[in-house]
Amino acid sequence: MSSPRVLYGETRPATLIRYFLGGSGVIILGLAFFLPFAPMIRGVLGACALLELLLAFAFHSLSIELNRTELSLSFGPGWFHRRYTIEKIASARLRDWAWWRGAGVRVGVKRSQYIVGAGDVVEIQLQSGWKIFLGCLDGRKLLAGLVELGVPSIGEESD
Repeated sequence: MSSPRVLYGETRPATLIRYFLGGSGVIILGLAFFLPFAPMIRGVLGACALLELLLAFAFHSLSIELNRTELSLSFGPGWFHRRYTIEKIASARLRDWAWWRGAGVRVGVKRSQYIVGAGDVVEIQLQSGWKIFLGCLDGRKLLAGLVELGVPSIGEESD
C-alpha cells in the first residue's frame, strides 16, 4: 500500500525551547551538584533539571506534514503529536503575527498555538470552532495545499 502524497512538509528546530529549557536544565543541574545544598534539596533540583532536559528533548523540533487525508504535527521524536483529518478543517488563512503574541507551544480556550520560530503563521479553523495557529516557513505553500484539498481560504488578517 502506498502512502498518501505529501503536499507540504517541514521540520523546524525549536531553537528558543532548546536554549531556555536545555540551558536552564544544565544550569540547575550544575547548581544541584556543585553548590553545598542539603541532600534533599539536591535531589529536588536534580529532578527539576532532568525534567527540563527531557522537555527540551521532547519539544526540540516541530514537524508539519500535509497529505491528501490529514494535517499532522509532531514534536521532537514524535512523543507528542496531533492529527487533523481534512474533513475536520473548516477554513484556513495566512495571518500577520505580532511579536507581542509570542512564540511557543500553547493551549488555551478554543485555541492552540504551535509557533517555534520566525516565519509565516497559518490560522486553521476546525469544524468544532477550535483555532490552530501554526508557525511555518512557507505559509503560502501550506495554505495552497489546504485549498487544493478543498479547504476554503478566508483571506489574510492583519493585526
